[in-house]
Formats: sequence, C-alpha cells, structure tokens
Amino acid sequence: MTIVVLRQPQLLEDWHFTPVTTLVDPDDGRPVDAFTEPAVRFAREAMQVFETVGPPPTPIEPAADAHWMDRVETMATNLAQSALAPRGRYFRLDPTKSSLTLTPGNCRKLAGVVVAGSLLAHEQAHWDICFLGARRIAARLAALREVSSATLLRKADAIAGELLSTAVSNVNLAQKLYERQTLHGTDRVWQAMWEGHVRRAMADPEPLAVGLAPL
Repeated sequence: MTIVVLRQPQLLEDWHFTPVTTLVDPDDGRPVDAFTEPAVRFAREAMQVFETVGPPPTPIEPAADAHWMDRVETMATNLAQSALAPRGRYFRLDPTKSSLTLTPGNCRKLAGVVVAGSLLAHEQAHWDICFLGARRIAARLAALREVSSATLLRKADAIAGELLSTAVSNVNLAQKLYERQTLHGTDRVWQAMWEGHVRRAMADPEPLAVGLAPL
C-alpha cells in the first residue's frame, strides 16, 4: 500500500486564483498573469511492523556436476537459511491514516485577468506536475522504515516538505523547465509538447519523469 495523494480540485478554474495587484515568477522575475502553487497538508501517523531486515543470505550454488543428492541437500540448506533471515520491529507510516492533500490555496492571478483558454491550460499543467511530484513523494514516504516513530515522523516531514521547498527539488526543477521551454506558455509548440508529456505521465501509475524532467 502507498500513501494516498488527494487534490481538491482535479481541474483548476478561474475562481481558484486569488487576484493580486502585481505578480512575477519568483524563478526569473518575469511578470506573469497567473501563478499556480498548491497548499499542501501532510497527515501522518506511525505504526509498528515486524518485517525481514535486509536481503536473505546469498544462495549456495551447487557444482554443475554435483550428485543429485548434493543438489537436494544444497537446496534444503538454502531454504533453511532464508527462513532464518534476520527479522526485526520497525516503524512505517500507517497507510490508512497518512495522506498528502493539495489545494489551490496559494494560486494567484493578476487583478483583471480571467484564467481561461490557453492560460488555464498552461496553469493546469503546473497543477498536474505538482500532483505528479506529490505521487513520487508519497512513494518515498511509503518506503520509509525507521527504528523509532519519532525518527520516522521527522524524516517523513522532511521528505513531504520537499514538495514546496524553495531549495532545488525534482518537482521544482520540472516546473522551471516547463516554464522556460514554453516561455510561460507563449510558445505554442513547446506548450503542446509539454501537455503531451503531462498526459502520459498522469496515465502512468508510477511515472519517474515528466518529459525529460525527473520527478
């Protein structure tokens, strides 16, 4: 099981954007008509699990010309060693009580602008890239295993915080590449290419990239 990622809504509309008097892209300082940035809520709870720790012992390979009895004994030895592989108690996030929720609380638009048509399509792709990034982060959160619940939750908070971190993160790099290649949506050829990248990534249950940008 993985950590659930929700976004409300799935499709942006003009009224999701708060009007402001001035608006620039924080990456390049260029004036823009709209800026998409989700508000993220991370709900999490730790649970204790009892799991195999690390890989099982490397199987012993019998010689190619070994007697059939030697082969049987070797297989029995391998099975016994695998059954005795080290096990231990760990903590992981409870998938039934942990989730990432995205809302358009920080989305903004220039006062007097209506976010529709090509502008809305451009911002929707930003929204989708945020969602794709959240799905990748959820996969990392689901894979976390720590020996204490406090350590687990501290690391989980740090990973979840990467989604909107101003430092370099994969989802922010994807957003910047999208803006630069589409020239903030004004290059129609690149915009169409990116919309195709996003559609394909959204259709993939576990995408590792959107276009050439890793998630």
